[in-house]
Amino acid sequence: MTFEEITNLLETPKLLTKDTIKAIVAEIAPKDATQEEREIIEESLSLYAKVGNYSAWLTEVDSHANTLLERITPEDSEAQTTWRVKLLRWYYITGVLAGILFNDATQKLSYYQKGIEYAQDFLANGETAAAVREQVLKLYFNAGFIQKKLLPKRH
Repeated sequence: MTFEEITNLLETPKLLTKDTIKAIVAEIAPKDATQEEREIIEESLSLYAKVGNYSAWLTEVDSHANTLLERITPEDSEAQTTWRVKLLRWYYITGVLAGILFNDATQKLSYYQKGIEYAQDFLANGETAAAVREQVLKLYFNAGFIQKKLLPKRH
C-alpha cells in the first residue's frame, strides 16, 4: 500500500475496514514499533473511521486521553506507571499520526506538548520507571524537531 493510497482511504473514512486499518498500520508503523504501539495506531485509526472526519477525530483523541488519565490512580504504583506510559504513548503516536497522515504539524506539536506537560508532572511526583522516561525522551525529541520545522526560516 502506497502513501497515496493511504491518503485516499483517509479521504473516505467509510472505506477504513479493520483489514485496511491493519494494512495501514503495517505500512506506517516503524519496523521497531512494539505491539502496543501498533495497537495504539490501530485504535487511533479506528476512531477516525468511526467519526469520519479529522475535526471529530481530534475530539475523540482528547476524549480517549482523558479516559487514560482517569485510570491513573495513586493506590497502585505499578498500575499507575502502566497507565502513565499508555497516556504518554497515546500523545506521542497521535502526534505522529496528526503530522504524517493529516499533515497538521501544529496539532502534532500540540499533542507532543500535552504529553510533555503530563510527563513533567509524573516526574515531579516521583515517577522513575524507564518506560516513562523513554516516552518523555521521544516526546521532547519530536517536539523539538517539529518546533524547529515550524519556525520561520532565516536568511
